[in-house]
Amino acid sequence: MIDLNKLETLRKPVEKKPTPKPQQQKREVPQTSIPTKPQTDRQPPRQPDPSGMGRVSINKAIMQGQDPLRVLLLTLGVIRDLTGDDFFLQETTESVRVVYGALEKPGAIFLDIEETQVRIDRLKDALGRETNPNDQRRIRNAIQSHENRISDLSKRV
Repeated sequence: MIDLNKLETLRKPVEKKPTPKPQQQKREVPQTSIPTKPQTDRQPPRQPDPSGMGRVSINKAIMQGQDPLRVLLLTLGVIRDLTGDDFFLQETTESVRVVYGALEKPGAIFLDIEETQVRIDRLKDALGRETNPNDQRRIRNAIQSHENRISDLSKRV
């Protein structure tokens, strides 16, 4: 017959003695050679302080008492400069202009007038360079259309 007491002693695991770990020496790293984390994102590396000038220009616009809509558009430009996202600037600027223009806000109307005037100036420059009579006629029509737009916008202010 098998003695159960002997079986119990056979099942006990053998105790392992812990092996001493060798002492690790600490290396001193000079302050000038601190490794930096490699840049893994896909955006180009940023300037040392790209928002510094943006903050200054926003603050300056506020201190000058510029129209809040103009300050908002300036802020959107600074955000674009920080993120590099041109799509954000285009979409948000267009949304702001549509909404504020629909609300008949004077700031949005003045911005439209300024942009239209810039386009007129470009068209006049192009008219001076153009030699084809058909193209000159088209450019004159475009100038007239832009001037009509400015007069319509001026009536809304």
